[in-house]
Amino acid sequence: MLIFICFALQLVLLLAINFFIVIINPSTYMEKMILIESITMLVFFVFIFGWRTPLKLKTKISTKNYIAFIMIGIGMCLFHRIIFIIFPQISLNLYQEIGIEGYKNTFSIWKNPVTFIYTSFLGPILEEVFYRGKILEASLEKHKPLYAIIISSALFAIVHNNPVQFVSALCLGILCGYVYTLTRDIKAPIVIHVANNFYVSA
Repeated sequence: MLIFICFALQLVLLLAINFFIVIINPSTYMEKMILIESITMLVFFVFIFGWRTPLKLKTKISTKNYIAFIMIGIGMCLFHRIIFIIFPQISLNLYQEIGIEGYKNTFSIWKNPVTFIYTSFLGPILEEVFYRGKILEASLEKHKPLYAIIISSALFAIVHNNPVQFVSALCLGILCGYVYTLTRDIKAPIVIHVANNFYVSA
């Protein structure tokens, strides 16, 4: 059931994005990215509010814990960078595939305030609510935590649609899933994910 829901999300995203790209025909890469992110946000909203699994929220998280979650998110980003330094062929292969123009376009995303806000804040919040708050929570009701974390993290990684991001997203998903099972509070993985993406874009 969970795999079917994620497949449905991916299919709806793919169809909706391609449909509106053909209809609107954005003239620049940035316009295309803003369109894709807007559609992605709307689709996530539909799936999140259409699924009745309640979100787990504690009334209060201590400042010390918030700081710890932020440091964990930044630490995950630094871990990925160290991996790319140790194994430079991973990132080189990716950039050889997308070319110089693709490389420039990738980094131009962080300079636009709209895409920056989505990638650093809105995207991580929606992804955590869906993959940890809905998928993982529903899976924990039927399976052991380890299996539930791996399943939700793999589904989260698949939606990123490229090999390098798959590995990064899988690691981040496992970390956020583990923290969620410890705290049972959706705010914890949200803070980790936001800190990770914000540090990447900073």
